[in-house]
Amino acid sequence: MNRRALITLASTGLAPLLVRQAIAADDKAMVNDAANMAPTIRMTSGAWLKAAFEPGDFIVAYYLRDPEDKDNRPQVPGGDPFGSGDGGAWAEEKGAVSPKKILAAETSRSLTHRVLNTSNSQHSVMVDIAALISRKVKEARVCEADAAPLVAALLDSKELLNMKDCYSPRHLVLFYDPFGRVKAGLEICFQCESFRVAPAAREGNWDTGDLLTVARLFDKLGLPLGNEKYTLKAYEEFILSERAEGKSAATPEAGANKKAAR
Repeated sequence: MNRRALITLASTGLAPLLVRQAIAADDKAMVNDAANMAPTIRMTSGAWLKAAFEPGDFIVAYYLRDPEDKDNRPQVPGGDPFGSGDGGAWAEEKGAVSPKKILAAETSRSLTHRVLNTSNSQHSVMVDIAALISRKVKEARVCEADAAPLVAALLDSKELLNMKDCYSPRHLVLFYDPFGRVKAGLEICFQCESFRVAPAAREGNWDTGDLLTVARLFDKLGLPLGNEKYTLKAYEEFILSERAEGKSAATPEAGANKKAAR
């Protein structure tokens, strides 16, 4: 339609119809775009690792203190690198507002249990570097040979997780490119039996995963699983007992016993 015809149409009663048609066309295009941009996510460990790790990249696993565990925060010569006195990052770990005037974007960030941001993990990976530095207790390099079984234990395992209501991840695995930029991350909470993956490898939360294999790898790397009472032996006994109870409850005999008890 040429310009003169458009001007003529706009001066008639047909103009509202043209507007409604244009809006309907835009809405249809938006729906189609949304459908194309949000495919179902379901990746194997091999496909995820291929995207996350390339020759020259490196992997680091971290054990983190709780945000409120200030006794174990790192001691830096010269004081707090993120602030001074009570107005620094330590004071904001529980949401306290620094006495000095700072930008709104800065006050919105507090050092919480979440170092790895997985809210938009399908498209990008964001790490709270200040929180990582302040909460890191120990770190260890993960060799290339351990990367595949580590990711497979989380993404490919059929072992059911007994997920708790809490989620306080104290272990983090970051995949870096040769320049130190984070490409991917795994966030793990052994006590809550839950984990997060970024970029996302599937939709929704993970209800399966072999955290015992991951715990054994971290123990081999010299990373604690928790406090001094939370040893690998104690965790193995706990997980194997849970698995045995789960298999026992799934047998027909167990179901019959439950009905008889009622």
